[in-house]
Amino acid sequence: MTRELQLGYAFSTCKSYFPSSDPLIDDLEVNHIDKKKVLFVSAQEDREEKILFRGCEVQKVTYSGLHLTPAIFLSENYQKYPNIKYWFMLPSTVRMGKDFKEKVEKILRLQESGLSSFPVINPKIKPTMDMGIVHVDHLKKFNRFFNRIKLSTYTENDLRQLKQELILLENFFLGIDYPQEVQLKSKHYSEMPKNIISPTSFMVNSSDEIETQYKKYKGKKLKVSHFSPINLTKYQRTHRGLKKIVMNCDGGFPD
Repeated sequence: MTRELQLGYAFSTCKSYFPSSDPLIDDLEVNHIDKKKVLFVSAQEDREEKILFRGCEVQKVTYSGLHLTPAIFLSENYQKYPNIKYWFMLPSTVRMGKDFKEKVEKILRLQESGLSSFPVINPKIKPTMDMGIVHVDHLKKFNRFFNRIKLSTYTENDLRQLKQELILLENFFLGIDYPQEVQLKSKHYSEMPKNIISPTSFMVNSSDEIETQYKKYKGKKLKVSHFSPINLTKYQRTHRGLKKIVMNCDGGFPD
């Protein structure tokens, strides 16, 4: 008998990115992903509301935690989704191949049942981009950290500064503790919560499993990374660390 995974998919987006979500939803449909298990959390909206878009739940919120906004939302509202034990946290700037769901579920079923965090990328290869599957209980333990990065009011400069802070703290919410001297550079530095089980398994474990190229989109150079073990492609606008933070874009995809 096949084990029920109780897996949901949570995508981060925002007011300026959300209109570009159609290609991603096309991918969800091609993969036959149950839309009852799909959640978009759109940050920086004018008002808070819940809508359905092409059958997917969209929670519009006025605050921002940038790409960690869904993690913030779910840590506060996990009880609204009693049938989901694990959430695959992803940005809306990804595309999924036609066998993405099949590959993810196959890899996940091979993991131990007590899984707490299952990042996409092994940080020994490159930073995780904060993409991964996390248990609801794991998310709840990071409430203090999420409260520190949650911006209820903000300016464009506040968002840019938060982006810089989250680059310094990349991997952290997945349970991967950076060297203290790195985290201390961030004003949002936070001790790893108690009883966090650091991940030992990852979906992508070799640089050979990542294909990288660059594409132009509306005058901007995007870094396109394809992760073959799960047939997932990530489009990065900010890909030079702290050197060049890109904020003013629409989240669309090149042809």
